[in-house]
Amino acid sequence: MIKAVWDSKASGNFESDFDSFIAESLLLEGKSVGNLEDALIRYKVSTLPELADKQKEKLKEYPKLEKLFYEIEMPLAKVLWKMQEKGILLDTKQLSKVGQNIDSLLVSVKEEIAKDTGGGININSPMQLGNFLVDKN
Repeated sequence: MIKAVWDSKASGNFESDFDSFIAESLLLEGKSVGNLEDALIRYKVSTLPELADKQKEKLKEYPKLEKLFYEIEMPLAKVLWKMQEKGILLDTKQLSKVGQNIDSLLVSVKEEIAKDTGGGININSPMQLGNFLVDKN
């Protein structure tokens, strides 16, 4: 039987080999997972191990998703939890330099776009950009 947990990051329990919350997040393709009770109802089961068994069967139907779950999501959950608990160090000086570099690149790209378009469009407007691209062709 699977040693399952619901949301290892929230509980800090990484002793299991199956996180039903993570599995459900993948299986629902970004839709709201809800809580454990919601998932139990969705799968018509009454316990977490039963839920995990059903989810494991469902993951097997999608080999790429199953691989993502076991090789990426499960190992990454503990790493992300540790980062959240302990924090991470940032080189704020380097981060500031990168930000300044991005700002200057953005200015030069905007200038190049204005030159290429004749400066008559707002590049933040999808409608104006779309009209320009359609008219250009």
